[in-house]
Amino acid sequence: MEAVYLAQRESRKIPKNDRQIRYIEHRPEHFARPFGKSDNDTVVEVVMFPGRHLDTKCALNQAIVRSL
Repeated sequence: MEAVYLAQRESRKIPKNDRQIRYIEHRPEHFARPFGKSDNDTVVEVVMFPGRHLDTKCALNQAIVRSL
């Protein structure tokens, strides 16, 4: 969660302590994994309001990858 928070601060310039982040853990038997993926995968899903520019989305994605 901290990695996603830091990525949002970096790329979207969200205010300090604005932590609109949920952590949901799924048991492996309740989550369909693509063929060849292990139980150790992490899925990060970001939900934004419509209208965000593609550059903003790309910057957030890159920041999350760097933070992780």
